[in-house]
Order: sequence, then structure tokens, then C-alpha cells
Amino acid sequence: MSVSSPDIDTERTRALRERMVTELVNSGALTDDAWRHAFTAVPRHAFVPRFYRTNDRIVIDSANPDDEATWLEAVYSNKTLVTQITPTDVTSSGTMPGLIAKMLTAMRINTGDNALQVGTGTGYTAGLLCERLGSNKVTTVDIDPHLSNDARIRLDHVGYTPTVITGNGAQGYAPNAPYDAILATCALRRIPADWLAQVAPGARIVAPLATGLIALDVTGPDHASGRFLAPGGFFMSLRDANQQDKPSTPAHGTRRDPRPTELGPLQTFYEDHLRFLLTVALPEVCTGQHGPSLEDLTISDSAGSTARLDRTDNGAFLVTETGPRALWNEVEHLHQQWQAWGRPHRERYGLTVNGESQTIWLDEPHDGPTWHLPS
Repeated sequence: MSVSSPDIDTERTRALRERMVTELVNSGALTDDAWRHAFTAVPRHAFVPRFYRTNDRIVIDSANPDDEATWLEAVYSNKTLVTQITPTDVTSSGTMPGLIAKMLTAMRINTGDNALQVGTGTGYTAGLLCERLGSNKVTTVDIDPHLSNDARIRLDHVGYTPTVITGNGAQGYAPNAPYDAILATCALRRIPADWLAQVAPGARIVAPLATGLIALDVTGPDHASGRFLAPGGFFMSLRDANQQDKPSTPAHGTRRDPRPTELGPLQTFYEDHLRFLLTVALPEVCTGQHGPSLEDLTISDSAGSTARLDRTDNGAFLVTETGPRALWNEVEHLHQQWQAWGRPHRERYGLTVNGESQTIWLDEPHDGPTWHLPS
């Protein structure tokens, strides 16, 4: 056992935790005294015994004495740590504490509230909820049995006993409903109908959606509305056992000649606030790379349309579009609209749920541009 094992809380780990909390307070991420107490009390190192370095996927493990200092510094920093991978994907991570603090604060939780967390992951966020509300008021769900089982053990080890469920988070967990608050720590395509059926009147839902974080107030059966928070939210996607991604269809039809474009990756998909609009307006479009540089951008849809950017010798870009849609033309049009609207940040957008209809709007729900989330 190393000096700072995940199994023990020491003077050193408590000091590091205090330092992290002070940094979160000073940055404005942690503004609520009750949550400040929770972050001070819950030992993050107990939930992240190892992680993968993002640049080379090498494991940093608390069980390795040579890794101990690096491990502890990372665990008690405001960083997202990759905790589970496959040969091709990241499948779980410990979200940066500052972002979790902002999401928890946005839930507007009160003593005695009953909370559901979807996306258990390491179990750290569930631990924070337990510290704030009590274990009997917290339910957490993850579709991955390895994650949920490990989280249950870690939570129990530090004294928390929430309801930990291995299951489809999109279905919530009806036996412990109604919930006063639902927190998702996985990215959504739309708000699941089962969540709205399992909340109490006046409940709040905070969830990542379209590279943003939506805070919804439930106003009635199948009805909710709210605005996006200022910070972005990049999370693992909600894995729905009943949902499968549509396979990409090979491109057919027009291959347009390369043409110059004034817009490159930095002005579009790597511009944070425009990327939010592009994700909302083009939900079926995926990004990729055709070369080693981030500027080697390719976008595509499931019907086989693609747009490829290539940098020229003078630093400009050529775009080649293939398939039935001129995808980059759509991106250019949205860029023009975004500029005409004053380059809006996320907090100018909101979401209204009305039965099966889920609509994102700019500025006001009934007076401005709208986009309907696909079913």
C-alpha cells in the first residue's frame, strides 16, 4: 500500500483537497457553502485510483510508488481524468471538479430533496450528492456493470450507501421516484421522456446537451423549460441499450469541385460558441480528421455527404463537398447567421420540452430562431 493509497485519507490528501477547494472558490466555480463543505469532505482520490494520460494512454496508478506524486496532483487538480478506455474510444472519465461544482450548484438542491444521477462513472459525483443530501436520498445509474459495481464498492468504503443501479440511464429508476432533481453526467441527444415522468412538480434537470449544459425547470407533466449555462459540457454520450447509431451510408451523387472558403476549422468547429450552434442546427453531422493536424477537418452525415478542408500554400482553405448535401455551404450559412445575431454565447439559448416536441431557441422561446431536437 502506498503512503497515499485510495484506501486511506491522510493529512496530505486532506491538504490537497483543501487546496483544490480554495482554487475552485477563487475561480468562481464553487459559490455555495453547502457544496463547498461536500467538496472538502469527499476524498476524490478514493474514486480515481488510476487514470490514463491523454497524450499516450499510459496508466498512472496509485499502486505504483513511482506514480504516487503525479497521481495525487492530478486527482486534486481541476482536470478531467480518463478512467476507462477501449482500443478506439474513451468510455468513462472523472469530470473536472469545477464543472461538476457548477452543475451541482445549478441543480438548486435543498435539504431533503431526492436526487437521481445518470452516469455513475467513478462514483465521485454520487459521493458529493450523498454528502449533501444523505445516502438515502441519492440514486445513481450507469449502464456499464463494471463502472457501477466499482463505484458501489468505493462509495461504501468511504461511508456512502446510495442506491446504485446497473441499467439504462435513459429510463431513470422509477422505484425511487419522484425525484426533485436529476443530474446527468453523460451527453444527451434529447431529454428522455422517462425522466419527466419520474420527477416531482417543480423539479430541476441539469444535463449536457449539444456541447452545452441545460438547466430545466419542470413546469408540468411532460413540460419543462430552461436556459443553457455559460460553461460548455463535453461528456461521454449516454449509452442507451435500446438505441443504436445509424450506420454511415456511402456517398452517392455529386462530387463538387474544390472551392476556396474563408472559413477554416478555427473559425467554425473549434470556435466554442459557434460550435454550439452548429451542433444544435446540424445534430446529425460528425467531425473527423483526414490527417494529423486539427486543421485537416472532415465533416459528414449518416447519408454519406462529406466536406473536406485542405489548407493551401498561402494559408487559405479549399473545401471539397461530396454527396447530396453541400455540408460546408450549410456551415458557412450558419456562420453568417451567427454573426448577424451578435455571435451569441450559450446562455442566450434555451430549451422547451412540450410532450414529444423538444425545441432549442435563441433569446426567447416564442420570438426568434428555433431548432427541433430529433427523436
